[in-house]
Amino acid sequence: MLNNVLMTASTPVANHAIAIELNAFFLIALGVVLLVFPETGAMLFNLVYFYRPVVEVAPEIQRYIFVAHGVLGAVMIGWMGLIIFITRGPFCDLQPWAWKSIALSVGVWYCSDTTFSFFHNAYGNVLLNTVAVIGFVIPLAMSRRYFAV
Repeated sequence: MLNNVLMTASTPVANHAIAIELNAFFLIALGVVLLVFPETGAMLFNLVYFYRPVVEVAPEIQRYIFVAHGVLGAVMIGWMGLIIFITRGPFCDLQPWAWKSIALSVGVWYCSDTTFSFFHNAYGNVLLNTVAVIGFVIPLAMSRRYFAV
């Protein structure tokens, strides 16, 4: 791991890679909360969607919500793990496909999730997505010149 950090530090996109990784680690932490601590995850999303931490629902609906949040958490962990893997190797090696892959996956997620949330009046999720995407957009925009894209 130390070799990866040292190798990353010697590339012109080192700081951008680190910023992307920090954002990805934050989203992995959120994914772990959704997967391992379903009650806490439900409270967080209740705040995002209903602007209060507790919403009373029937037990079978609550189980479904926990499963959906667990699946969402697992997908977030896998996706962000892949982004970290890409930033530590191909991105720092200035391979254009690495920049494109991160930008495309984040762009498709943001546009689809945020549009869906907006049309379903989940404005808290629109805000959460916008805050999360900024952690990718800024380093991607600042590093674009190093890639032949």
